[in-house]
Amino acid sequence: MTFALDRRQALAAGGCLLLVPAMASAQDGRNTMADPQVFSAVAMQLTARSLERLRDTAAARAAILAHIADIEPMIRSAAMFIGQYGGNPVKLAVLPEYLFTSYPGPVTIPDFAARVGFAPDGAEYSALGEMAGRLGMYLAGNAYETDPHFPDFYFQTSFVVAPAGDVVLRYRRLISMFAPSPHDVWEAYLDRYGLDGVFPVARTEIGNLAAIASEEILYPEIARALALRGAEVFVHSSSEVGSPLATNKDIAKQARAFENMAYVVAAYAAAADNFHRPDGMMAGGTAEVPGRDYFRRAQETVIERLDQAGII
Repeated sequence: MTFALDRRQALAAGGCLLLVPAMASAQDGRNTMADPQVFSAVAMQLTARSLERLRDTAAARAAILAHIADIEPMIRSAAMFIGQYGGNPVKLAVLPEYLFTSYPGPVTIPDFAARVGFAPDGAEYSALGEMAGRLGMYLAGNAYETDPHFPDFYFQTSFVVAPAGDVVLRYRRLISMFAPSPHDVWEAYLDRYGLDGVFPVARTEIGNLAAIASEEILYPEIARALALRGAEVFVHSSSEVGSPLATNKDIAKQARAFENMAYVVAAYAAAADNFHRPDGMMAGGTAEVPGRDYFRRAQETVIERLDQAGII
């Protein structure tokens, strides 16, 4: 599938981008640029909600489902506005990084996985699928996800849900300072999912979609690996500090689009509610990084448990 527009563009959160997938193939003898279906993509700049202050897992799960319901009218409103004034329907919406949970505070990996981790066949994905169907668009987002093949573990997962309700893309973040990664269980992960599971590309009627998580936009190798597998549109869920100057991530978004002749649709969180910092993570104040030694020790403990159980 090809696109008619110049792909040397990147999308800042909160804006929209026009995409043009060709509806005819070169094999049928017609001009591939004839009768294109033009559509828009929107990056939703929304507030993440931390769940760390909630009393138990049931309350956390209920809060996630309520948050999913809360964002539907926001996406619908944005799509109506863009459709009315831009003239093209919105077929892709990208949500910020860890929108429904914020990132983990000082909690163990198994506890965080049990408390807020999305199960691949769980209620959270079902709710997102139903919403995608009602909106008639693809939804891309980012969440912490469990995997039955790696118990007491979670992965930071970028996903795409189709209008039909199914998850058509599941990318587990590879490079992360604080969260577990496929690298931590690399051989077992490859045995289970292969390289297609490490660098997945979803082939859809709106183009070949691939995901880049947060600061991974800074690493050209990830985008190139996905582009070599056919990616045409990178969905980029992120959380970033706003700046009137071009940040390293802003520059990287443009670079990844230019290098790979692809679109980048990037959304980042507006703020983080109920966070352990009184002013949130992105809403101002002094930057603070969680204790790295704590996360390192927690991760090593889980990896040791998986190793002893013969899983890795």
